[in-house]
Order: sequence, then structure tokens, then C-alpha cells
Amino acid sequence: MAYSEARALLVSGGWVPRVNPECRANLVGPNAGEFCAAAPPPVFCGICADVPELQACSSDARCLMRFSHPLSPTDLEIRAYGEIEYWAETGADAGLQVSTWERVPFE
Repeated sequence: MAYSEARALLVSGGWVPRVNPECRANLVGPNAGEFCAAAPPPVFCGICADVPELQACSSDARCLMRFSHPLSPTDLEIRAYGEIEYWAETGADAGLQVSTWERVPFE
């Protein structure tokens, strides 16, 4: 399933992105401020604002997202495969696809 479609279902069901304040540093490194000051800034510099549930992405195109729900004692963790900049694509050919999901303890 395309990540954007899974995300839409979760949000419509009351799940809320679990924001990670270290998202940008996790994506571009400890010098994120300096790196992202370039004009135009690289796509990874703004992706955390577009996908606030993003926790991290690895260099082999695996991404981790988290959602919380006010009625759930656990978070929902989504693992996706593909390039994060394609997070909004839909359909079977979308560039970011859900691989697995599971409920995990709130951190």
C-alpha cells in the first residue's frame, strides 16, 4: 500500500503524527542547520515539516514513522520502503510503500 494512502486512513481514524524533534538531524546529520542553509535547500531539509511523523530514513531507502492515538496506550509504528520525497504519491507504483506496521510502547 502506498504510504500516503495508509497515512490518510490513519489520520481519518484519529491517529496523530508523533513528532520527532530530531527528525532533520536524523536525515541530514548533525550539521543540519548549516547544510539546509544552502539555496535552494535540499529536499530532505523540509521533509520533516511535510511528514511530521517521520522518525528516520536509512540510506537504503527504509523509513520509520510513528503515530499516536488518544485512546491507545501504544504508538503505531510504520516501516516503509522507498524514497521519502515521494511520500505523497498514491497507487501501486508510489515511490514510498508501507512494508510493515506494529504497535509499540510509547517512548
